[in-house]
Amino acid sequence: MNLRAFYFLWLSAEIRNKLMEQGECNRCTDACLGKAVSGELWSVDRHRDELYKAHDCRKAARERAAKAGIDATLCGMCIYVCPWTQKYINSTD
Repeated sequence: MNLRAFYFLWLSAEIRNKLMEQGECNRCTDACLGKAVSGELWSVDRHRDELYKAHDCRKAARERAAKAGIDATLCGMCIYVCPWTQKYINSTD
């Protein structure tokens, strides 16, 4: 992962944490088809398994892909609905 991507992930998680603390952001949790996103606040010292259940995520992605006749396991709804991810994607930097 390059430094810019790491910084963006860290910054977006910090902003999301602030919004969640205020009860304003749960889009990723609501959008997760496998109910894998825990809704816990991110911090650098937290383990990935505290933030989301990778097995549940992969299982839901596989089930949906199989129904659509697609041989893939990537979902990405949590990333797609994140306003901070969209802001980054649409930035001109």
